[in-house]
Amino acid sequence: MVIGDYGSVTSYAAAIGAPVMLAASLPEGNVRHGSLSEAIALRAPRLRLDRRLTDQLCIVAEPQKGTTGRGPIAELITSRPGEASAILRRTMYRLLGLSEPLRAVSAAPVPLPRPIPRPDDLAPAEEA
Repeated sequence: MVIGDYGSVTSYAAAIGAPVMLAASLPEGNVRHGSLSEAIALRAPRLRLDRRLTDQLCIVAEPQKGTTGRGPIAELITSRPGEASAILRRTMYRLLGLSEPLRAVSAAPVPLPRPIPRPDDLAPAEEA
């Protein structure tokens, strides 16, 4: 879940199929017609300050029927999804004037960070 604006983080999240919600509204006419920002603005719900946040998050996080891991925004970002690593590798070797090694390179994701325990004085207060 990403709550964002019309920037790149929200765009990339939408492209991989993550649920997105817009926290910002742009005045009419400030989004270029046909742009990625417009596509997201037309699809993503707005964060409403007059409604409970948890209710809004639950609605946005529900899987949409017929969706896959790739969102409908993906085709606006790339025509070759999942190929960036190979394309960049091939291009960099070519630009360096080197032969690309025949062995494949595994592109493993970065491990998730471990949570840092909060000091007792920063822990949320218990409700009565």
